[in-house]
Amino acid sequence: MPPQKIELARSSEEEKQSQLKRLAEFHARNAKAAPAALERLKRVVIENGNVFAELMKTVRVCSLGQITKALFEVGGEIGGVCEYP
Repeated sequence: MPPQKIELARSSEEEKQSQLKRLAEFHARNAKAAPAALERLKRVVIENGNVFAELMKTVRVCSLGQITKALFEVGGEIGGVCEYP
């Protein structure tokens, strides 16, 4: 069976701005809880604890970018492909 061609859809500028606004609101809403959640996640990683369980808690107050940065701080770059501001 030949591979199917999948057409990618780009979001509009309005959709992009809406998503960025929601992300900023999420960060603002969780500004007090996020630092502690990220520190708990880093501690669990360092202590070889149950990272998945801690991630399930962390995602409630932290964005993927915040989590990625925290994991990079304790574990370094994986495979040389992760690059986040």
